[in-house]
Amino acid sequence: PQAGRIPRLMAWLVDLALLLAVYVMTFGLLHMVTAAFEMRAGVQRLSWIHFLIAVGSTLVPAAGMALQTLWGTTPGKRMFQLRIATPYGLDPPPRTLAARSLAQFMPMWLLLIAGVVGAIAPPVALIILISGFMFLALDAALALFHPTGRSLHDWALHTQVVLASAK
Repeated sequence: PQAGRIPRLMAWLVDLALLLAVYVMTFGLLHMVTAAFEMRAGVQRLSWIHFLIAVGSTLVPAAGMALQTLWGTTPGKRMFQLRIATPYGLDPPPRTLAARSLAQFMPMWLLLIAGVVGAIAPPVALIILISGFMFLALDAALALFHPTGRSLHDWALHTQVVLASAK
């Protein structure tokens, strides 16, 4: 059977919280150390270091994508005993899982891309952020209001989230 909206939302929030926690513990800490060094040394902003940190921070959602591709699920889905399946109940191929996780965490990807682009062209970064939130709103609206509760990325990639026991 298909998973309900609340368990899917809770699993997504757990996954997002885990990604954000890893980001803050690694790259957020690097940003703080760099800023402290700049203030203490009286150096102007070392924008090239911030740019490298922003580029490196894309490794966080990439790691989440790799986990979903290898495990066939995410830590949040695993916690709520959910899994990703094809419409026939089979496990999707790894390339489908990779594309699905890219779409599922699109807001985080776009936030990080906007951080990289923001150092060069702030207006472009704003457009990237707005498009990311529009994608998130459309994805969430489809999941909330469509009778099957499937998200945009589920429709596009022919997947569904089901109870893990339904294999």
